Amino acid sequence: MKGRRSMIPTPVFLISLPRSGSTWIQRELVRFDPIYSLPEPWYLLPLTYLNRVEQTFTPYSSLTYSRALKELKIRGVDTQGIFDRAIVAASKEVISSLNADCRYFLDKTPRYAHISGDLMRLFPDAKFIFLWRDPVDVATSIMSTWGGGLDTLFKYDIDFIDGLREMSIVSQSSSENVLNLTYEDFLAAPEDMIKDVMSFLDIDIETSIVRPDAIVRDMLKSELVGDQTYTGAERVKDQLSRGNRKNIIRLMNRLPEEFWSFGRYSKQDCLDKIDSRTWKLKPIHDFISWVAAFSYRHNLYGFSNLFNKRREHELGGVNKMLD
Repeated sequence: MKGRRSMIPTPVFLISLPRSGSTWIQRELVRFDPIYSLPEPWYLLPLTYLNRVEQTFTPYSSLTYSRALKELKIRGVDTQGIFDRAIVAASKEVISSLNADCRYFLDKTPRYAHISGDLMRLFPDAKFIFLWRDPVDVATSIMSTWGGGLDTLFKYDIDFIDGLREMSIVSQSSSENVLNLTYEDFLAAPEDMIKDVMSFLDIDIETSIVRPDAIVRDMLKSELVGDQTYTGAERVKDQLSRGNRKNIIRLMNRLPEEFWSFGRYSKQDCLDKIDSRTWKLKPIHDFISWVAAFSYRHNLYGFSNLFNKRREHELGGVNKMLD
């Protein structure tokens, strides 16, 4: 096909929770010309969920879809095999359509944590980089950066509970295609960690062409997806309240056992870190935060639509669950 590469870049999946430093590592990796990337592709999430009947909401009724899928299986249709082949073919088409003259395509989509097991099954030749960060720091960053200090952790329960469980199980694979990193190690010695990643990808840093900063910025620039630049984030972090502290403790006590047994982080160490920090007494702020969070969770008087101006647009005007 004209304009297409004969060799399709091999996928590299960078999997982590949000606010774990994945954008930083992505930016450092795509400086080298054997690696191409987009801000956050996302496209494999809905494709992979073709084989799932749980955790889905659609205007056409996911419940009915699950019954129809079961009916096909009863009649001898290998729906998983058919969909798997279609997903892999679609992924290859997407990557080849980018016309990226490189060896690897780096896919950094935080919520791929939920489908990391599926990705490893679908793409056995792909490379998997699991990036970990202390969950207390992740929670603090989410609340201060995206929540303005308000109680917004409930919006990321699925990441902390289901995402961490899936990551913890899949990342322990003995496959040579799996590399585990921590944000803390990367922060302490970024150059050494990049060398480790490049060695994992079998890329010679010395012979690789380094892209100019302007090209890297253009490659990862987007007004639609990916991390945005936040001003004053550090200032907000110092203002987290005692109510925020309670929410983070509550979250730590709900994290999956698979994550703690993985051994990279200790539950007691995380709780000790929370106790060692200074949390401001802000009763009015905490009361407003609780009311806003409760109203949002239950969509009282359409509050969640008002709170998130994009919600109605994202749902195409649908504001009631049709399932």
